[in-house]
Amino acid sequence: MIGYDMFLKWLLDATLKGSFIIFFIFLIKFIFKERQGAKWHYYIWFLIIIKLMSPFSPKSEISIFNIFHINKTTSFIEEVKENKDNTYLFTKDYEFANKNNNYTKEKTKDDKNLYFFMIWAIGFTIFSFKLVKSNIKLSSNIKNNYSLPDEDIIKIFNECKKTMNIKGNISIYNTDFLKAPILYGVFKPCILLPKGINKLLNKNELKYVILHELSHFKRKDIIIFNLLSILQTIHWFNPIIWYGFYKMREDCEIACDEMALSYVKSKDYKNYGFTIVKLVENSKYLLRPTGIAGVGYKSQLKRRISMIKLFNKNKHKLSILSISVFILLAAIFLTNPSTEKNRLNGNANITNQGENSKEYTIDKLNKAVIVNDIDLVNQIIKSKSVDINKKNSEGRYPLEEVFVMNNCDMAKILLKAGANPHVKTSDGVTIYKKAMKTNSQYLKKIFKGYK
Repeated sequence: MIGYDMFLKWLLDATLKGSFIIFFIFLIKFIFKERQGAKWHYYIWFLIIIKLMSPFSPKSEISIFNIFHINKTTSFIEEVKENKDNTYLFTKDYEFANKNNNYTKEKTKDDKNLYFFMIWAIGFTIFSFKLVKSNIKLSSNIKNNYSLPDEDIIKIFNECKKTMNIKGNISIYNTDFLKAPILYGVFKPCILLPKGINKLLNKNELKYVILHELSHFKRKDIIIFNLLSILQTIHWFNPIIWYGFYKMREDCEIACDEMALSYVKSKDYKNYGFTIVKLVENSKYLLRPTGIAGVGYKSQLKRRISMIKLFNKNKHKLSILSISVFILLAAIFLTNPSTEKNRLNGNANITNQGENSKEYTIDKLNKAVIVNDIDLVNQIIKSKSVDINKKNSEGRYPLEEVFVMNNCDMAKILLKAGANPHVKTSDGVTIYKKAMKTNSQYLKKIFKGYK
């Protein structure tokens, strides 16, 4: 279980910021509702995918999180990092209480943190099992129920590939397992058509269907859908993430309609819409695995028909303005605040005062270490006005304070700057020995480099 506290901190930070970004995506989509095409409305969802996948983000002055301090909400995870051997506990007013009075409280927090991780792990295991089982069942049924379609369908398929300039390896088969067409497979993609579909649709309608499925293939939607499934499984506890991905899949179908329509004559737009309605009405999968791309569901019909009625080929292409807006949004939502003060309920006011006055003292250095104000710590070290191997007014070394939160990053900064891990603390034990007694393996590894 080494590092589960760090994982929980990252997970909570990602899910909260992701939820926050989803809210703003809905707001932005409403503002640009008719001003941008379906492709742009789909691609804007990639902001949330990037955010949820990023282990870290660059700092920026224009980050939205300079205004909305999400880090405050996740600070409780940091407060329960393992520190059984720490003599003191940091409190709101930067006071310390004796270990004997607070050991039980810290142990309880450690246990709660482990419980949170175990609950997440159980949920993750259950959802992963269901996801794998669903896709294995689909794969097994397809392998036992597929055949080559007739020559007319193959001819239409090849004509559509040529029209869309698709040279990739993709096949087309019939199956009696599904009631509607789907695109299936990441490594060996294929379009699966229900047996007898040529009795339901005429040749032109089959062309529209194949153009739609080839649009999914051309845009690599199968890979994206599988990625969404993995992220949903990780964030199984967050309904906002699930709803956001549901709307993203909906926008994906509309974007595919838009791409398919770009290869259809304007007089046939109406017929394309009727074809989609006809297929969706017959779209009843025996199961709904998440790693496929089909023709969508009934709940999406109203929006899709509206888009088809208003389709404009010029909007299908991303303009310089569209790309510029996307880049600006990425800079705002995919970056962290320029500084990470205010991490412990507003206590960073103390470090701000120190930064403004430039009157650096050993006490200010210790407090900056505690609240993880890396910028101020670096400034004080760079100024060379404070001896980092000197005790503060409470008899504690700056390097001692890293044990308050088991702050590995701060430990590396201080040790690199010359902090001596072999000085004895007020209880007669060296900082190095204290480090070796912590439960943080990463912190031990850092100190071992200064043995």
